[in-house]
Amino acid sequence: MNRELLFKQFGTLILLSVSLFLNAQNISKQDYDQLLINADKHKAASKQIFDNSLKQLQKNRNQLSEKQTAYLDYLLIFNQVYNGQYDQAISDFENLFEHIDSTFVKVRIQSSLSNLYAFNRNYRAVFTALQYVTTELPKLDDKELKHTIYLATANSYLLTDRFHLAREFSEILLKDNPNPFKRCRAMAYRQLADIKLNNIDASEDKAVQDIIRFCQPQNQMAVSDLLALNWYEYQFKQLNEAASSEVINRLIVAAEKTCLDIDTKQFKSIITGKEALLAQLYLARDDIRSAQDYAQSVVQDNNQLGNSEHIQKAYQVLETIARRENNFSLAYEYLSQRSEIERDIMADALDKQVAYASVQHDLMAKEIQLQQLSQTNELLTTQQALAAKDRLNQKLITAWLALMVGLLLFWAVRAIIKRKKLESLVELDHLTKILNRKGLEDHVGQLLTRKAGQRQPVHLAIMDLDHFKKVNDDCGHLTGDWVLKYVIYHIKSLLAEGMILGRLGGEEFAIIGSGFKLNTMLDYLEKMRKLIQELDYGESEQPITLSASFGVASSETAGYSMQMLLTQADLALYQAKHNGRNQVVVYQPDGTDTPTVPDSPGSGD
Repeated sequence: MNRELLFKQFGTLILLSVSLFLNAQNISKQDYDQLLINADKHKAASKQIFDNSLKQLQKNRNQLSEKQTAYLDYLLIFNQVYNGQYDQAISDFENLFEHIDSTFVKVRIQSSLSNLYAFNRNYRAVFTALQYVTTELPKLDDKELKHTIYLATANSYLLTDRFHLAREFSEILLKDNPNPFKRCRAMAYRQLADIKLNNIDASEDKAVQDIIRFCQPQNQMAVSDLLALNWYEYQFKQLNEAASSEVINRLIVAAEKTCLDIDTKQFKSIITGKEALLAQLYLARDDIRSAQDYAQSVVQDNNQLGNSEHIQKAYQVLETIARRENNFSLAYEYLSQRSEIERDIMADALDKQVAYASVQHDLMAKEIQLQQLSQTNELLTTQQALAAKDRLNQKLITAWLALMVGLLLFWAVRAIIKRKKLESLVELDHLTKILNRKGLEDHVGQLLTRKAGQRQPVHLAIMDLDHFKKVNDDCGHLTGDWVLKYVIYHIKSLLAEGMILGRLGGEEFAIIGSGFKLNTMLDYLEKMRKLIQELDYGESEQPITLSASFGVASSETAGYSMQMLLTQADLALYQAKHNGRNQVVVYQPDGTDTPTVPDSPGSGD
């Protein structure tokens, strides 16, 4: 009996020990979970806390569950991002994704990959990863994880210019009552999207500043600095040329206060954005030395960041300074660099659009296939029912449909004709009856798209009537208007088939030719120059003599960008005026040789 009691007591002690052991293990598991969450929370905010958490977890790796181990491996790979090892991080993330079962960690991996793919400009992979994330997200019960994924998704959409989607995911998070840390980022991302979409105006300065102040106690300095710089740049863009120095100075002071408490290596892109903005602001204040220093600093970072809008803005500042100092050779050099960067930026934007459309197309194709499979029986049944109907009813239905289609087509054609008439009125310059700037941009934009696909050259010339202000001052604006109409009437007679003529504003006009060599374009322009010089303006009953200067650019140097064509043509026009006017000058990228048409004055013949 005593032996039996002893065995019972011994058994109870064993069960109690096991229970205590298991309870200790549960507590330990919770501690590790908290440590993992803490590391995850600080991975983009505090490198020190992140590293310390990882060290503790690594020491006890053998005590972690399978899910915890996968989570730890995810964080260890993420640590490579700090060191700029993006390619290695992508490779390790992809490998880890294939060898784990935890949906929790898989979603985290794809979310992080979407950001890394964006930095590497693998945009199709970005949208494929995001599609996985948004598909799997409803399966997760962890509210904090969902909030983290919403933020990462919004950030990826910001990086790929899908600003509406970035705003939408930020809104979803804000409606779900996130913690202050995530609320800061969500508000910042939403505001950044609004700035990019122009869904904001200068009166919202207080709202933006409130977000910045809210983020700073959350140790989200990089996010608050990024928002601040984008906001100051937006305000700068809204200023006109007559903006007071007080406003410019206020923006300079505000911009100088950013990026003082962030890791300069990890957030190099934000630092460069600050320098590019300050270069523009100091140039607007006519502080040439400071503007040049900041712009040069941005250009030096080109190797680290690659071609970006920050580099493009820096070259624009340097080009403007060179032009002000009459150093045209250097201005051409900077313009050539800027032209190359802008082509890369345009190509990058196109890649983003194509990648997004491609992924959406693949998803749509899969959905259609599923719908077709599920509807096959229904379609067969419907077809049999239709075949069994009375022929008379079929004829009546067909006649009714034909009548409705006819009426719809009639009204549609009328609407199209009316719309085209209205569009043509909106696109025409009321004085000269040729394309205005809006019409010019629309028509030339379509032309450039077509010719880019066909790889055919496009040439753009800016024609400026020399000293036309004197005509207006001496003879009056009515006479000036008559001269403009008179010149354009005769210029139109020299246009080749397919050439486009439009008014840029004032006495500046654009002439666009395509599908033929540059020399052919120059021949047409030289005929126009001579015509303007030789026209008889006696009908105006005023002693008028007139000439014109032409600046010419080609897609061979500017690419198929209207903005770059205009910029290069404008520089060539500036050179034509600098050389004495009444001539045709072709833009040259190196700036060392800016040839004029052989028959033009001042060309050396």
